[in-house]
Amino acid sequence: MAGGIEMAFKKIEKFAASNRILISRLLFFIILFFQLFSTHNLESTLNHFLLEAAGLLFIVAGVFGRLWAGLYIYGYKNDKIVIKGPYSIVRNPLYFFSFLGALGISISSKNLIVFALIMGFFIIYYPWVVLNEERKLENKFPQEYKKYKQKVPRFLPRFSLYQGAKIYEVNLKKFKKIFFDLIWFFILYLILDLINILQNLNIIPILIELK
Repeated sequence: MAGGIEMAFKKIEKFAASNRILISRLLFFIILFFQLFSTHNLESTLNHFLLEAAGLLFIVAGVFGRLWAGLYIYGYKNDKIVIKGPYSIVRNPLYFFSFLGALGISISSKNLIVFALIMGFFIIYYPWVVLNEERKLENKFPQEYKKYKQKVPRFLPRFSLYQGAKIYEVNLKKFKKIFFDLIWFFILYLILDLINILQNLNIIPILIELK
């Protein structure tokens, strides 16, 4: 029984990891539909400026956090256990900062459905991706990664553990690729803002109205 459950979990982990890009793209089009054609009900109950400021703040934190984590991991991923910088306070800083960026996008949408879809996706789906990646690292570096796991938390940073590096060799060829990924946070933010403007001008019709 226990073996069957463990096998099922491994299959879910593998499916989540191997289909992450495809499912993320599918979610994007679903979110775009609701953003375009449903009411932005968060804006009616919360201050517009506060939503814009909070959303942008989380997006900036997510982008710069991913840059920080990418600086340490790109070129070394799956080759060694990185334990310096952001990896000294949390085992999965790229996903943590991606969550902050996604939270910023969710808030900026001012749409409760979009907010629930993005947050639900990250909270329910991404832990499986993380578990799959951690399992691979544990199989490749059994003793070293086990020791790392016992000390550093998986999702929530523990800043008291921070260890910096005076000198750190960076693989610039691989690191520069992250810029093309991160720019999409800002592009999506601008798209959401444009949709808000077009809806307020009644150029885009409201098909789904939430009270």
